[in-house]
Amino acid sequence: MICIYPRSKKDNKYIDNFINVASKSTEVIEFSTFLKHPFYFRKIRIFHFNWIENLFLDKKFAILEYIIKAIFLLIIKIFNKKIIWTFHNKIPHESTKSSVWFNRFMIKISDKILIHSLESKKILIENGCDEQKIYYIPHGNYIGNYNKSGKIIKEEIGITKEKELTFMFIGQIRKYKNIEVLINAFYKSELYPIANLLIVGKCNDELYFKDLERKAAEKDIKIVNKFIPDEELVDYIEYADAMILPYDLQSSLNSASIILSFSYARTVVAPNIGTLKDMKNENFYYAYEYTDGDKYDHERQLIETLNRVKRDYERDRLILKKKGKEAFEYVQKYYSWDKLTEKIATLYK
Repeated sequence: MICIYPRSKKDNKYIDNFINVASKSTEVIEFSTFLKHPFYFRKIRIFHFNWIENLFLDKKFAILEYIIKAIFLLIIKIFNKKIIWTFHNKIPHESTKSSVWFNRFMIKISDKILIHSLESKKILIENGCDEQKIYYIPHGNYIGNYNKSGKIIKEEIGITKEKELTFMFIGQIRKYKNIEVLINAFYKSELYPIANLLIVGKCNDELYFKDLERKAAEKDIKIVNKFIPDEELVDYIEYADAMILPYDLQSSLNSASIILSFSYARTVVAPNIGTLKDMKNENFYYAYEYTDGDKYDHERQLIETLNRVKRDYERDRLILKKKGKEAFEYVQKYYSWDKLTEKIATLYK
């Protein structure tokens, strides 16, 4: 029996997809089921953790939380259970010094480490990981996971000024997401006169959102504090011509949002993180490099990339649709969960 942590997430079908595929070759329970029925412990031979390094308590309790997690993991090892850890990010997005320690602890204690980008292997080895522990499986696509509701997005969020193109950021609105960089870069780019930028996502920091809202309003950019339910997600994605995802290089390695965008035939503008580097010979996205930690360089490089999008669009008005179609065909062919079934079964042997 395999126990997978965390439970299914409403805002990301990744865990659902993974459990469904893993269940074809072995018995799987969610971690929440184990907590309700601890007697399963005797039957469980592998605990598989995703995002266990992320904090759930306030940062001031970070050390305590990591100590509790470490003790639990050591108990697992004492009883000769195996640990698999999926290495999603270099460090948690909102990390502390203890987060870095806990990542190194996970590298040492894990029997296998699952990665979704080849760049992850390099990062792990640099942090002292035994190469034999590392197991690569591409991040599965989201094709067929979501359906359209038919909702008219223009009316839903009150867009009054239409332009030729619409670019979108979807996701939780948090300080590490570089939303200010996105707003400034888009406004200064050559795309701005012919394109709208729409930023949609839930923000739990009221003061931060009000500041972003003011900055966006000054530049006639629409920002909406709204959690997008599953049944509306495709409506939002398909309303856009392309997605912009200005990731923080300090923590980001893989991107479910990139795979999600490709799964619904939308190209992306994003830093050249591990997910895109694995597709380096493809031409269906816009990737850029910037100096890690330098927001001014990030803004400059994003402006330059958006200007490149504008030049491509002037040459071919269908370029974004073509790139989106190529992206969809790529993840359909290479990142289908059916094709990953055998690899996942091997992971658990």
